[in-house]
Amino acid sequence: MSDKQNKVWMRIRATVGRIKIAVGNRWRRLAPGIRYALVYLVAMISLTSLMWWWFNPARFLDTTLPPTITEPEQSEPSDQDEEQEDDPQQPTDTEPEVSVPVVEPVVGQLRWPLKGELLTPGQRYANNYTVVHGVHIAGNAGDEVRSAWHGTVESVSAHTEFTPGEIVVSNGAWSFVYRNLDAIYVVPGDSLQPGAILGTLCARKDYPDYTSDYLEFGLKQDNVPENPLDYLETESSEQEPI
Repeated sequence: MSDKQNKVWMRIRATVGRIKIAVGNRWRRLAPGIRYALVYLVAMISLTSLMWWWFNPARFLDTTLPPTITEPEQSEPSDQDEEQEDDPQQPTDTEPEVSVPVVEPVVGQLRWPLKGELLTPGQRYANNYTVVHGVHIAGNAGDEVRSAWHGTVESVSAHTEFTPGEIVVSNGAWSFVYRNLDAIYVVPGDSLQPGAILGTLCARKDYPDYTSDYLEFGLKQDNVPENPLDYLETESSEQEPI
């Protein structure tokens, strides 16, 4: 180190020493309460800065920018595309929406939703207060339950410990109620054709004279119960009321 650099270094050390002495003298002249307050203020500022840095949400965010997406350039329509638009007989890629026909049930045309013995003659009074607006059809738990007519699924109630599963299908002014289901394979809005599988029968024997599980099938027009036997297909003798 040269003499010039030594002189500069000595001046710096002397200046720093004089500053330390001056600050120390002024600090000792301050009242103890002020000194404690200054120390407390510096400590609080340091602690606040540390907490802000530690809990700053920006530390946990991914600051990488997502890749930019460039929109494809739209090409001008060609002469062939214009010819296809002008030709009404040209086939298109879009499939037409399937609409459910509003067809009123006709006597003897409804499909049986379940193959089994008929347990009720169209209306049954249970325990002198419950009226079953429909028919009970015998079956076994797990048997497939099928749609009796065209329609759209209006509502679905899942099978629970205390309530059986239920499906309501509507077609115009007509409603079809399927009750006592376990697994349900349709959702509201589904379009159904006769014979479509709705779900499976659950284990349910509510009446003392029933020896098998059963499906409750109801039919309503404008929310007025109708006798399903007036519209169901004529089946073999095993479908007659017992």
